[in-house]
Amino acid sequence: MGPDSNLSNNSRNSTCKDVEFLQKEIQHLNDKLKDKEEIIRLMRNQQ
Repeated sequence: MGPDSNLSNNSRNSTCKDVEFLQKEIQHLNDKLKDKEEIIRLMRNQQ
């Protein structure tokens, strides 16, 4: 367990945070996409 082990542990922690952030971002984008698809569907139904 040299000084390198702490560095890899820190980078692993930041990677986990990045993954959590990206998962939330993907969920947010998926929600926006569903909203847009719903709007398109409603507009098509009105024609």
